[in-house]
Amino acid sequence: MLIAGMSDTHGTLKYIQLKDEVDVLCISGDFSPLKLQRSVSNKETRKTMKRWIRDEFVPWLQDQPTRHIIFIPGNHDFVTECEWFSEWIHEVLPENIHYLCNSFINIDDVTFYGCPYSDLQGWAWYSGENPDNYTIKGSADIMLVHAAPDYNGLGQTVTRWGLHNYGSKTLMEALHKRAPKLLLCGHIHGGNHRPEMYDGRCLMMNVSVKDEDYSESYYPAIIDFQKVEDQVVIRVIKSSVIGDFSEPFVTCL
Repeated sequence: MLIAGMSDTHGTLKYIQLKDEVDVLCISGDFSPLKLQRSVSNKETRKTMKRWIRDEFVPWLQDQPTRHIIFIPGNHDFVTECEWFSEWIHEVLPENIHYLCNSFINIDDVTFYGCPYSDLQGWAWYSGENPDNYTIKGSADIMLVHAAPDYNGLGQTVTRWGLHNYGSKTLMEALHKRAPKLLLCGHIHGGNHRPEMYDGRCLMMNVSVKDEDYSESYYPAIIDFQKVEDQVVIRVIKSSVIGDFSEPFVTCL
């Protein structure tokens, strides 16, 4: 299975386009435009956000060269916390586009799990720093999660105040107990974009396409995910960072 991973598009769709044909495109949160992200306070502003999703976001998704698309919410996607959103979005989406929020989907014998949380208080999907919110409620091969884990710089970035690590220790606590084979995160735009293997059992990648200035600086990651007998073989085909990733990452089923 060929997978593309991206995150943190923040609504600037015309500047972001998947160029490689894949089986599944995974988007790990923060799809809302910055100017509309809090447009949920009243009926009229909700209409604006719903119109953007229906008339701009969904057509953009349909234009991507992929058989399936999976997307999850992130801390900027306030609209997804509304009670009506889950039912409404499933009415709007075509059959091959899947919205996951603490839920699963199986595609070609590969199970995906979507987790929207991050540890940023005052924003959407605040985890409460509770590892149960990050815990996969079952078994999953691939996890889309918005927060970047506190591991090998995936959540570390440079801001005007210097180098800071915003990686989630709470997420790491959950992953220590139960981890997928592949984790695709975002949230910390400038975090380490290299593939990082955790404990020999979970390959982690920060797939944000934007930097800390909200400029499009990273390409979507292209990953080959294969189940071979009693193993999972993962090959990073394309990455935004320089490096030799020709050797596959191998984990046990």
